Amino acid sequence: MMYRITAITIWMIFSAQGLSAQAIDTVRLFNEIKQVQAMFRDKELAVDMRYTYADENRPQAVLDSLKGNMEVTKAGSRYEMANVLCVSNSRYVIVMFRDDKLMYLSKAFPMAPVDPFQQVRAMISQGSVKSFSTEILPDAKKLLMSFDEQAPCKKIEMETDLEKGYVKSIRYVIRTEMIKGGLGELSSEEGFGEYAVVTVYFEKYRKPDGDTVRFDEHSFFYREGDEIKTTPAYSDYTIFKASTNL
Repeated sequence: MMYRITAITIWMIFSAQGLSAQAIDTVRLFNEIKQVQAMFRDKELAVDMRYTYADENRPQAVLDSLKGNMEVTKAGSRYEMANVLCVSNSRYVIVMFRDDKLMYLSKAFPMAPVDPFQQVRAMISQGSVKSFSTEILPDAKKLLMSFDEQAPCKKIEMETDLEKGYVKSIRYVIRTEMIKGGLGELSSEEGFGEYAVVTVYFEKYRKPDGDTVRFDEHSFFYREGDEIKTTPAYSDYTIFKASTNL
């Protein structure tokens, strides 16, 4: 399993709280992103997600893949992918690394952690956008961005449904060093060059099941005086405080 690329996603979620845009070419780029972000901010939805990993020079030869899902509701949001579960509500963000038995806990912050554009904004903030353009396809709109050579991400392509505005896919061309070392049970890391292609497909959009307990922090931890303790279901987890105001 690609543990490390999932961990990088969670790191971006927390670190993006303090990020500021650097050397963005034009305001139009952010306007393009905000149009699609509104879907994750204003609507209640559930969607399946599929990650594929390939070498830049052989993008059709998938070397690994992951499947997961996310939900966005008024009660909170939930993101599940391989060994990682991220749950947020108006009070907390909880990230569970199941293999390592770690519970990352933070106070809530304004942008929904399951918003896939949180990753895009983090990439933009870490490296200057060299160019961007839009392309209208028969049934989709594509936003293409390229970054300076120093940036960890070389290119990002985002495709949205032209009629409904739903995100169909996000494709990253990213330095392989950001995913190597996390190949889990794969017998070899061979097959990757300097850059890897990570594609996220968003499939089967639907309404959430309406179970608000899934977003309640009391399912994961409780307070005993000034101490935060895990619930019995997660008694073997270690809590890591990702913010100081808990």
